[in-house]
Amino acid sequence: RELLSAFRTSMPPGGLQQALREVVDELSARAGTEIGLDYRLGSASLSVNEEFHLLQIVREALTNVVRHARAEHALIRLDCSHKGDVVVQVDDDGRGIHTGGSGEGHHGVSITRERAQQLGGTINLQPGTGGKGTCVELRFRPRAGLT
Repeated sequence: RELLSAFRTSMPPGGLQQALREVVDELSARAGTEIGLDYRLGSASLSVNEEFHLLQIVREALTNVVRHARAEHALIRLDCSHKGDVVVQVDDDGRGIHTGGSGEGHHGVSITRERAQQLGGTINLQPGTGGKGTCVELRFRPRAGLT
């Protein structure tokens, strides 16, 4: 099932960064939410599978921002930690998640956690910057490592 999904979803010529830009443009236009993208993965070597899961996790987090958070602003940050992990944060200024921060019981959160596990990583839900909204954080170590 995962392989079939990966074949159906292809990256645009600009790769992951361009695919993320397209998701941002689509969802911000639909919802009127201002969404920023801070992409700093220039040295990360990600497999097609890792890019696919990362893109779908960001898409799910942004869809939740648009559907549930009623946020005015959201920011996606992608960076590499000094330990070699890829760190992805989707931070919004919306209503926040109301389940003690775990997100358990939400179908989208469960799928996102499964995707993170496929990457050998973790998903954390926490209060957003300044204590308002939600920050979804994905951390994983790329199998190919950093170049």
